[in-house]
Amino acid sequence: EFCGLPKGSFRPGAHINDLRALQLRDGAHADTTEMRRWLEDRLTRPLRAPERYTRRRSDGRVIEVVTDQLADGGYVRSFTDVTALI
Repeated sequence: EFCGLPKGSFRPGAHINDLRALQLRDGAHADTTEMRRWLEDRLTRPLRAPERYTRRRSDGRVIEVVTDQLADGGYVRSFTDVTALI
């Protein structure tokens, strides 16, 4: 719900760029122009971890996104609604 992806999107082997494209397609971000610029920059760089940032969803909620790398080379990403704290 917080990440703006349809059910079933997260599956083993899902590529982060495909997930980001789904978020854009479904309007998960408040500023799609800025998000497209951000994604274009990120497409050429690997996922970074640890990483923490906030983003505003199209419904006005502010979501904190935290990414950590696992020992096996995978990643775990958590999403927290921090709207009440902003």
